[in-house]
Amino acid sequence: GIATGSGTYDEGQEVTIEAAPRYSYKFVKWSDGNTDNPRTLTINKDLTLTAEFAIEEYEVVIESEGNGHVTGSGTYEHGSEVTITATPDEHYHFCGWSDGSTDNPRTLTIIQDKTLTAEFCINRYSVKFESDPNQGYAYGLGEDYLWGSTSVDAGEQITIQAYPKNGYTFVNWSDGNTDNPRTLTITQDTVLNPECAISKYQRTIESAGNGSVSGSGTYEYGSEVTITATPDEHHHFVAWSDGSTDNPRNIIVTENTTISATFAIDEH
Repeated sequence: GIATGSGTYDEGQEVTIEAAPRYSYKFVKWSDGNTDNPRTLTINKDLTLTAEFAIEEYEVVIESEGNGHVTGSGTYEHGSEVTITATPDEHYHFCGWSDGSTDNPRTLTIIQDKTLTAEFCINRYSVKFESDPNQGYAYGLGEDYLWGSTSVDAGEQITIQAYPKNGYTFVNWSDGNTDNPRTLTITQDTVLNPECAISKYQRTIESAGNGSVSGSGTYEYGSEVTITATPDEHHHFVAWSDGSTDNPRNIIVTENTTISATFAIDEH
């Protein structure tokens, strides 16, 4: 900087001196400790004064809106390069600074006081189902609708359900969970496959007496099973309990079923 006011003055004369700092510097004090600027002196002797200057310092404030933390706040000299950083909490990501920049970390050249705020956004994760259409489907359950895939905020709870096709039974999800419907909290991109198996049904063939039957067992959905009624000696087969008189008889398995064979004594 520069100082003005030098010269030769009469005793008792009042003189104004002034220190003018250059760009990026500030006046601190005169060499006699006085900090007035400008300053008025009454001259009564020869006098030498020096203006002392210092580089400007600026306050940098780095703030966070929450869901993360920041570094870089402090007091810095004019022209300093400062690196500021925004670090999001788990399940959040850095969206940008309050002045629109998205650089992170970011280097600033300090020429004035500065305040910046880091903005963080919650992560969104995708939820998808990979179903075998031959066995069934899975959907998410909304309030009044079903969805096949979606994206949700981290930490959001969703309910999903597997719908096996006719003849199949839900076994478990691809991560081993057997709840159906199932509520889960989403913390990452999620792909779930409902695993289904062909349904099995119990076919029970009974005899009302005076004969024997065959065909009882556990069978897969859609199986064709032959059932037979064999009467005892001097007896004959009359009918099955559902009214059919076919014997032997082929049945397609679609559910748990109990059928009885009725026999009657022969007449002579």
